[in-house]
Amino acid sequence: LGGFTTDNTYGSGNGLWHLSAGRRNTAGHTPTSSVYYGQNEGADGGGDYDNGYANGGAILSPPISLPDSDDLTLSFNMFSETEGSRSWDVCGLDVNPGSGFGQLLSSANGSLPTGTGGVWTNMTASLGSYRGTNVSLRFRFDTFDNVLNGYEGWYVDDVRITTYAEGLPDYYAFSLADGETAT
Repeated sequence: LGGFTTDNTYGSGNGLWHLSAGRRNTAGHTPTSSVYYGQNEGADGGGDYDNGYANGGAILSPPISLPDSDDLTLSFNMFSETEGSRSWDVCGLDVNPGSGFGQLLSSANGSLPTGTGGVWTNMTASLGSYRGTNVSLRFRFDTFDNVLNGYEGWYVDDVRITTYAEGLPDYYAFSLADGETAT
């Protein structure tokens, strides 16, 4: 999990977050594994989050030290299939700069989709207002009830934070002839 931890007591509890090889055959993400909110998935997906209860849980990042840069972007790939309501089966991403978690993205307000139409989708959000701080991230899912939970759920993969100086990547390229070395 790369330092991330699961909290399956968050929200309604009875949570289903775990490391999964589900959807590994679906293009659009690093195929080996991802974190998944659901159960009984196979290599091509097909699980659900219907455990008979209202259920919720979260994935928490370790503290992340952000550089003092305006152009900080969080990106991740996601695959989701939920009830499709903005009130039930809510996916969310929160950030904690040390003073408590605040919402960054949520399917409740439309900044995250309630479903990705059977494909992995890349999502981005600015972290520029948190520059120069230590933050923690929380991916959360909550059904809020035990009704209509037979949908596949939410996969999250390839979480990255990037920064660009003045909008341009900082890189160098050069070539070495046979037998030359660089230090």
